[in-house]
Amino acid sequence: MVDKPERSVPDGEDLEPASPLERFMYRSVPLWIVLLVVTTGLLTTWGFGALVLSAERGDQSGLDRLARDVAALPSAVKGNLTNSSLEPFLSPPGGAPLSGGFWKNPDDSFVDPGFLLTTLYDRERRRPFVRLIRLADGATIRDYQPDIDTLTRLARENSTQASSVEGGVFSPGHPDLLDDGGLAFTVLFLMVRTDVCARTVWSSPGHHHSIERDDSENFWTPIVVPEQGRDDVRPAYRNDGVSLMTPDGKTLYARGLTQIFLDNGLEGLLLGRPYNDDPFHLNDVQPVTADGPYWRRGDLFLSLRHLSMVMLFRPSSGKVIWWKIGPWLGQHDVSVLDDHRIAIFDNRTVFGSEGSWVKGNSRQLVFDFSDGSVTSPWEAGFRRQDLAVVSNGRGTPLPNGDLFVEDTVRGQALRMNPNGELRWRYVHADDQKRRYWMFWSRYLDPVQYGAAIRATVAASCP
Repeated sequence: MVDKPERSVPDGEDLEPASPLERFMYRSVPLWIVLLVVTTGLLTTWGFGALVLSAERGDQSGLDRLARDVAALPSAVKGNLTNSSLEPFLSPPGGAPLSGGFWKNPDDSFVDPGFLLTTLYDRERRRPFVRLIRLADGATIRDYQPDIDTLTRLARENSTQASSVEGGVFSPGHPDLLDDGGLAFTVLFLMVRTDVCARTVWSSPGHHHSIERDDSENFWTPIVVPEQGRDDVRPAYRNDGVSLMTPDGKTLYARGLTQIFLDNGLEGLLLGRPYNDDPFHLNDVQPVTADGPYWRRGDLFLSLRHLSMVMLFRPSSGKVIWWKIGPWLGQHDVSVLDDHRIAIFDNRTVFGSEGSWVKGNSRQLVFDFSDGSVTSPWEAGFRRQDLAVVSNGRGTPLPNGDLFVEDTVRGQALRMNPNGELRWRYVHADDQKRRYWMFWSRYLDPVQYGAAIRATVAASCP
């Protein structure tokens, strides 16, 4: 029996009767009832755990599905709270405390003639925006403020991934600067084109991750397409594919990866693995713009993160020309270097039972088709700069041997020489040195983007 504590009152005041809550909390409870409640709780927990384990092993009975859904509830609630927080772009703890903004190495005389196009987060306005930065001095050329309300409405009305739209955070990804000064970007499973004043020109549903232009100025992007190659998948199954869009928003080509795998004898890589609603996670489509001994103009290099696979695909014939799994792990961003080499941003992400982590540091690898070799020319720089990019991330080799890197989650973009010495760094952080995500920055060559830069500088918006 638990004794009710004594209640003291000041002199001259009467002691009030105990409240109903107090009477309930301090009532006498027989020991056998306590033991019964504890035992029932333990048995219920054990049984629920068994149901969850059964569901994870593939049992799809109604009770098992209910157990799995209930078990996932805390994560769903946490995700909703995170997505609806006032600072959804805030990076997790980690990384050196760095001041926000542009920093140029004072010991390096190099002046970068290029530009940085990146997505940032305005804490005061509580909205993301796209910024164009001149890298010679870090000056801001233009800030683009896309119409969040309109694009969110379009995404809800048209997206093939409605659940991801509702649970997602508005973040214009991999923006590209167009010759009229406008932008193309992906957001909430839409591809969007705006004018120089960030007014929406057109949008197309289903697109995600990267945007790359071919030599005809058409856009190649990953896309989610309706599933037609399998009848044993759940409604949440995500059939990534490739899409080609014209500058005015017309679709020229779209093909799903499930059918590409089945048509090319790759069933084992798709069907011979434990089921996954997101089996491919296509994150980059890199078009080939010139013939070479190992590929043709119009071919595509595809980065499939969940398979740690890089693939060479020929849309004109539907054939997979080449593919390789590893040594990269959970990679992003394939670049064509010349007629026989490609560069791959290797996150080196290990997908563990308790989450994802980076094996050492990330790397920028070079694969040589002429001899099958894989090298890591910037290895020292990744170690020196402590670049462990667990997800997302970009790496672009530059003509003079330098490397442009975006560390997405830690909110920094930088240029380093082959020795790992920084030329400059841009950090997305507040005055407390808290970092915020960047979403797939793009390094703009001043010659290739000359017309676009001039149009941006000359434009006047209301």
